[in-house]
Amino acid sequence: MIAKFTKFIAENTEAPTLRKAALDVVLIPATGKKPSDAVKMVYAARKQVNILRKQRGLKPVKRYSREDGMVTPAIVFINTGFVLDGLAEIATKFDSKKSAGDLYDVKIYKNKTPSDVYASAD
Repeated sequence: MIAKFTKFIAENTEAPTLRKAALDVVLIPATGKKPSDAVKMVYAARKQVNILRKQRGLKPVKRYSREDGMVTPAIVFINTGFVLDGLAEIATKFDSKKSAGDLYDVKIYKNKTPSDVYASAD
């Protein structure tokens, strides 16, 4: 995911410093890490996505945290989702033919009823 993210940033930003930073990313295996380590990476990605969003006149990606400041896997998961949603919005808003991945593709079904939906859930 990080490799696709950095490639997308490199291809879709006018900021040369950000483009170079995205291309220079080196992936390091994450062993022995805590949620607080992971959320730092998510916040760094959020910062880059917000630069792209600002360039395109979009609001910044939300940041979620607990009132007590504790970082849990859920905090990492929720914030990762916000970042991915923000990145997908950039991709689809400015190039509606560009797919932001299967999760974000809108599928239009014809001749389906609620019964068909229940049947497919079985």
